[in-house]
Amino acid sequence: MLSRFTVVLLDMNGTFMFGGDRFGPEQDFAATYRALGGRQLPARVVQDGVLACFETLGAIYDDSARCDAFPTVFSSDSRSVKPSRKLFEHALSVIQVPRPEVVFVGDSLRCDIGGAAGAGLASIWIDRAGRGRGARDPEPTFVIGNLLELIDS
Repeated sequence: MLSRFTVVLLDMNGTFMFGGDRFGPEQDFAATYRALGGRQLPARVVQDGVLACFETLGAIYDDSARCDAFPTVFSSDSRSVKPSRKLFEHALSVIQVPRPEVVFVGDSLRCDIGGAAGAGLASIWIDRAGRGRGARDPEPTFVIGNLLELIDS
């Protein structure tokens, strides 16, 4: 699924961080590695390697000179919040990639998927609860049940 796109925009707060199946330093990365078919590396090597990446990314994130090398857009940058199209337009201006090559991944139908749709972007909704969408909810381009399906699809 992700291979269809040049750029993947991520809703970091809530989708990839802070609870549930989100990736974080307390995750059993060796179990995830095995679930993805990895068999060659020992569990300790996988766990320590990924934790080292978290520490490195944390150091980069805390260092504004280094963090600015990554295209990062915060809602405060455009003085708007999702589902405002303004935030998505700002992200598109930063990455300078045509809309058809961009997909947004999020877990909120109203804020993430509705915002992406309003900006003319493809979207992937993470429906962790398996509740499906209601008749009035925005329609995502793709639906997955958890983050690992981003890789499996």
